[in-house]
Amino acid sequence: MTKKLFFRNFSSIYLFLILLTIGIKFPVKNSLSSLSVLVIIISFLHHIVSFLFSNKKFNKKVLIYNLIFSLLILFYTLIAILNDKLAYPTYPFIIIFFQWSFFLIISNLNYDSIKRTFITFIILNFGFYLIQIVGALFGSESLLKLDFILAEKSGIEFVSVFPRASGVITEPSHLSYVILPIIIISLYNFKDYFLNSVLKKFVMFFYFFTFSIISYFQLTLAYIIYSVRKFNLIKTIKFSLITIIIIFLFTNFDVFSNRINGLNNVVAGDETKESSVLSLQSNLLVMVESIKIHPFFGGGITSHRSTYDDFIGSLFPQFTEGGLLGLNQNDAGSIYILILSEFGLFGFICFIFFIFSSFLRFYKNLKINIVPYAFTLTLFLLGFRYGNIASFYVLFYLQLTFLGLAHDNYLKNIKCSIPAQL
Repeated sequence: MTKKLFFRNFSSIYLFLILLTIGIKFPVKNSLSSLSVLVIIISFLHHIVSFLFSNKKFNKKVLIYNLIFSLLILFYTLIAILNDKLAYPTYPFIIIFFQWSFFLIISNLNYDSIKRTFITFIILNFGFYLIQIVGALFGSESLLKLDFILAEKSGIEFVSVFPRASGVITEPSHLSYVILPIIIISLYNFKDYFLNSVLKKFVMFFYFFTFSIISYFQLTLAYIIYSVRKFNLIKTIKFSLITIIIIFLFTNFDVFSNRINGLNNVVAGDETKESSVLSLQSNLLVMVESIKIHPFFGGGITSHRSTYDDFIGSLFPQFTEGGLLGLNQNDAGSIYILILSEFGLFGFICFIFFIFSSFLRFYKNLKINIVPYAFTLTLFLLGFRYGNIASFYVLFYLQLTFLGLAHDNYLKNIKCSIPAQL
């Protein structure tokens, strides 16, 4: 086994372990909330050692992207300090630590090993979901909550007799963030990243059982973007039939209808007590107040929580005693709300420009860049209902975008260096 293959195999193992332990509690009380944090720390130490002994020359472009990102985080930390809004002093350094940990992991991987690791994790989680179904049928709380693997389950929601799929991740919509990139890759049927028809159906089937409105919305957007490039009548008919079934579910099961009704109430100017809708509404209004005070650079990183505490009482005086407020105040429930609140218009414009420019570069040569394209598109889509920057979904997917940009640039340089054939 070559040294390169050795480090690639170890990096794949660590990536799988990080995925597997995202929703598993650390077995010692009053310690780390998730075992994945410990795995990331061990992984970081391992890859530092591999870096020192392998003499690996990392792509300079990826290094530059990461340095720029770290400097931006430190810049917005300084803004928060100047505004006296730094709610979590350690948070910026956690972001930077996770960022460089994922950079070290991804520097040893190729696109195919990343795809295989994600598929293996999805299959394993489906096994855990089957265990949850057995637990639901036989009334076994331990199986339903996956207590035997220390999964962090605060509560299980049901649609009819089915528990919502989440596996070890604990949150159905978060599970969909892992499945969605594989679905996007499977849509395009490129030979190098081909998924057989049985595996495609299985992945879609599992995604469906998350019973998550935001997940269905994200998949719909991904399919619309796919259709713009490559319209397929059979696939469109199948997708339309699935959409009809989902609409039926929206109107006939409380887990969907309550949220739709809550959203309709907000749009009509009425109140809602539906937690998911109220979470977005409250954080959106707090973000508006933050923009009024700090329009260009925002309040600085972690400032949203302080701004939330300052304004939430006056924005929702009727709910201050009911325990409904405080939802997602740390992460705003959306990357876009969070960035506007903490990074201001400048940060928001930079982020949107980066995502769309990367997306368009990958889109021009999709056969080569399908994997970073899928993860960049997922990063864009998950931001509608996910706001924790210091997380696997944001920082690992960001590293894949960086890697894709560097790889695309490398291929262009090779092409330019080849003399024209006369």
